[in-house]
Amino acid sequence: MNLPFNALQKGIYDRVTADMPTTPIYCPFAPADAALPFIALSGMTATDASAKGMTMFAVTCALDVISASDRSFEELNGILNSLQVALTRSDLTLADEWQEVQARVLSAGVASEFNESGASQHGTLQLRFDLVHVP
Repeated sequence: MNLPFNALQKGIYDRVTADMPTTPIYCPFAPADAALPFIALSGMTATDASAKGMTMFAVTCALDVISASDRSFEELNGILNSLQVALTRSDLTLADEWQEVQARVLSAGVASEFNESGASQHGTLQLRFDLVHVP
């Protein structure tokens, strides 16, 4: 049996593009010339949570949101809120015999970042998805 990363990545991408069609999502990396704002699925970690007769993984996902600096945190907060609602309002549709059991927010954060090309606002939403394999 495979890890649930591919199935979950596709489920996240499908839900976010359906619920938030004006904010592009990249899985995992945005191109260097990506227009702001955008979302990137930047990391996933799976922990085996199987029990007798059931294969289950707790998968932690980090989603980064990059926004323009001249809009303060307002745009960033709106996108993070919409992203949280999109991914926790109902179970994701997953492939490869995986089903979502539960999703919850682990943390959210915002920060200003500065580099050679200027400033940007960076938000991170970390979620945990409990997934069960149903053959």
